Amino acid sequence: MNFNLTPLTKNRIDELVLLAAPHLGEGYLNHDYFDQVIVSQQYDGWCLINENHELIAFLVFYRTSPDEVVNRVGDDSIKNALNDKIVCMDTMVVASSYRKKGVGRFLIKRAIDHFQGEYGFIMYAWKQKKQINMERIAHYFHFKVLGEYSDLWKEDCEQGLFKCPSKQQEEQQCHCATILYYKVM
Repeated sequence: MNFNLTPLTKNRIDELVLLAAPHLGEGYLNHDYFDQVIVSQQYDGWCLINENHELIAFLVFYRTSPDEVVNRVGDDSIKNALNDKIVCMDTMVVASSYRKKGVGRFLIKRAIDHFQGEYGFIMYAWKQKKQINMERIAHYFHFKVLGEYSDLWKEDCEQGLFKCPSKQQEEQQCHCATILYYKVM
């Protein structure tokens, strides 16, 4: 398979929204989100385009600090394990027909290679029951688990802001957790 890696650009926003919707829920990553990501000095990302010029995956990442990570998860005990400079793999979506074909690995490897030596890396992974959505990629790239947090996305989940596979439609209570993965460079 031939892929073309391109930066996130405004002319692909409609495609980015359409690709994200079936996986994360209609409107969760909307035009405003991608517009802010593209113009932000802190956020960045790439699109992966196939030989037919179709968007098949994207990765959004941002630069952050140990204090911001600790503040987000509410866990002071992890601060000493973190580098001074951190890149967070924020959102990755791969089209269903391209899953388990190395596309996600390609995007993560590209980001690691791009920032290698300068930054540590974190990923927030979604845990539903006993499944963790980024577990295989985290293991492949030797990320370590820093912690598990039950309430990081709880409010968004309970408000129905994204498509939660572990919550029944009539149910209000969130059963998900977040796994924080970290890789030191």
